[in-house]
Amino acid sequence: MWLLACDCRSDGIVEFDKKLEDDFIVVVALKECTGGSLITRLAASGGRMPEESCVHLVAKPLVAALALLHGKRIVHRNLKPEHIMYDEFNQLQLVDFTSAAVIGKTPLTGREGTLAYMAPEVLMKPTPDEIFHEVISNGISESDLPSYDEKVDIWSMGVIIVEALTGRQPFLADTAEAMCRVQRQEVQGDRFGGVLDLVRDQQFLSLEGQDFLSSIFRLSPRERPTAAALMSHPWLELLGSDDGNCQVD
Repeated sequence: MWLLACDCRSDGIVEFDKKLEDDFIVVVALKECTGGSLITRLAASGGRMPEESCVHLVAKPLVAALALLHGKRIVHRNLKPEHIMYDEFNQLQLVDFTSAAVIGKTPLTGREGTLAYMAPEVLMKPTPDEIFHEVISNGISESDLPSYDEKVDIWSMGVIIVEALTGRQPFLADTAEAMCRVQRQEVQGDRFGGVLDLVRDQQFLSLEGQDFLSSIFRLSPRERPTAAALMSHPWLELLGSDDGNCQVD
């Protein structure tokens, strides 16, 4: 498991406890996160967070966790609120690495993750079944197929942050093809009254927050910043006197 390949005592990554295995099954025990998940916190707070709470509880620690993972060439590939937990000290813990992959060791060629949080380049990839048939039919290796990289996690993080700020998912569709269209329309501002229009409003979100999200929601992964670069973004210093509680404005 890629979780075991990184330093699980690092902030932002759920701590590995022990592994049990026999000839048929492997069971991995992780540290209990008693603070609940981001999705349960949002539900309990009326669906969304004030901006400073979002920076303190979500954006800043999630950027740090991704910078750690990506520095080890690990891509999570299934970031969503259910996979963000909190420990007894109110610290973010990233969990569920079942879809994770190491760049250069595992082909990042297939559609993986949860539709609402998938980056555009992932939505355009084939499903595992489609990859199997393509490899067999054309007599090629999966590693020969076009791949993506850690920038898919950056996009997913942006979706999570918008959801935490607004209580709404910015992109909604039932199929990968439809989701691609919705993403393009939202990012390009072609959908009047869309969720991204709300976070572009200075009365709702600071200029620093708008700049942070604008840099993430780029259809081309090459134009998105790395997690390491985002670590120094001014928005992540917007902590003020907020105590990190998840309260509705």
